[in-house]
Amino acid sequence: TASEQARGGQTAELSALMPYSEFAGTMEALEQEAAGRKKETIMARLLACAMRLGTSQLQSCIALFTMQLEEGRKPQKLGVGNAIIAAAIADAADTPVAEILKEAEGNGDMGDLAASRLASAVVPTRQLFLTDVHE
Repeated sequence: TASEQARGGQTAELSALMPYSEFAGTMEALEQEAAGRKKETIMARLLACAMRLGTSQLQSCIALFTMQLEEGRKPQKLGVGNAIIAAAIADAADTPVAEILKEAEGNGDMGDLAASRLASAVVPTRQLFLTDVHE
């Protein structure tokens, strides 16, 4: 997979579209890595994989990595506050928002909280690709 390649794994056969999960997995690997040189290697491998898949995949990968959510626009912050994220997690996990907010106080990372709360959630059957997220 692309993320395995980006993390230094074996070369794998790639489809014409990069799955978003591959991009997300590589981003998680970047977040976990402390060393700058290793981060550069991980990112270079991801971009090389995207480039082999085609210009549109490379452009989508770079746009998502730099938070350029719309073509022709400057990269931007999402501006989504914890209350909105907590409400979305609560809705998806069928849990009261107050419980999610209380748990977030101790955890601090809404991504980790969402992952733990939604670990048993039903996964969509259609695979999501980079171009589904950014065209």
